[in-house]
Amino acid sequence: MNDDPLGKTISESDLQNCVVELANLLGYWHFHDLDSRSANPGMLDLFLVGKVNTPVATRVIHVELKSRRGRLRESQRDQIARLKAAGQEVYIWRPEDWRDGSIAKILSGKHDDE
Repeated sequence: MNDDPLGKTISESDLQNCVVELANLLGYWHFHDLDSRSANPGMLDLFLVGKVNTPVATRVIHVELKSRRGRLRESQRDQIARLKAAGQEVYIWRPEDWRDGSIAKILSGKHDDE
């Protein structure tokens, strides 16, 4: 039996559920397009906005989630570059980022700026 719910075989969907649950607990509002086929190419998986009157109120975060071996599409790389050029906070998260606590630190604001 695998005691690590985010082991090497975790799906992107499972990772997303974990991230969204934590984000909700920390006061974020989130958006995820349920059918990305209708979205513009390069749309990232999650758009998170801090809730007013919480420690995360001033944050807008764009996230692309990938499985352990998942790769970015060219349109995603372009969108990430645009968002960063506009001063936006953008991350690419994988299961190992959940396991090592990086995602929790970033969402809680307890990380070093990149």
